[in-house]
Amino acid sequence: MPGFPRPFLFTLLSSGGLLLGCQRGQQDAERNPASTAESVTPAAVEALAREYGPMLRGVWVKEAYMAEIARTRSPLQAAAALQGIAALRINPATRSADSLRVALNLNNHEAGELTVYFRPGAAEKALPTNYRNAEKPDDAFELAYDKRLADTTLLLNRYSKGGRQLASERYVRLQRNPTAAGTEASAVQRFVHQQLLAGTYAATDSAGRRNQVRLGADGSIRGLGRYRSYQAATDFAETHANNLDYVLLDANTPRRRRLAYESTPDTVRLYSLRLQGAELRRGRLLYTLVRPRPTVAAGQKAPLP
Repeated sequence: MPGFPRPFLFTLLSSGGLLLGCQRGQQDAERNPASTAESVTPAAVEALAREYGPMLRGVWVKEAYMAEIARTRSPLQAAAALQGIAALRINPATRSADSLRVALNLNNHEAGELTVYFRPGAAEKALPTNYRNAEKPDDAFELAYDKRLADTTLLLNRYSKGGRQLASERYVRLQRNPTAAGTEASAVQRFVHQQLLAGTYAATDSAGRRNQVRLGADGSIRGLGRYRSYQAATDFAETHANNLDYVLLDANTPRRRRLAYESTPDTVRLYSLRLQGAELRRGRLLYTLVRPRPTVAAGQKAPLP
């Protein structure tokens, strides 16, 4: 599906089989056997909020997906890494008592939420949540952080009923401002823009005409003919016409057009597309965008490749 993930609907069950939240009648002790609401004083809650708030604040994207994008430079090839929670938006300013709702991007295709509790978790530097797996509902999940020098990594740790850690998913902060609703939905696409497409280029079209083109991480375009916006496809849940990496130009206008692309560290190539049956077929090369090489001042050595 092109562009931003489809209008998000809150779901109880994601396609990856993850159940969000708990039943309304479930007790706090069942959600987190290590602590209950009664065992944590208001002062302790505030202390945990002061410690964890700055560490958790922001919009986070799954680290495994980032690594796959770096390796393949292809959202289509990297899409499998987005199963489960693809991104989170955490705004500590919306906390109510000891509870904080966290907005989720599930499978990069639908929306959900979890609640994190400002109570001691089973692990150090961790807080319990109400996130559950439908296939193993007794497993518990905690949010934790790992701070090393200036970098902070968000962790989603999974534990068995007996308290044994089963897995730990890592997330990287894409942006610090979590106030804008929906940024968890567009976070994956913005990351792809930043890594594969955004920049200023010397462009040559199929007729040999040259121009300067700028692609913004926010999806803006300058200098590419009449086009003003682009969206890189990142949601490949639907199988129809979703077999190539492509960008959607001017999505909400009569000029709407899809182009296939290839991205290398210094060049982006844009190709025409046609639909053949249920699959996209790449056509002729339309634009070659080349990043200018950095200039070297007199007396300085050129950077190593």
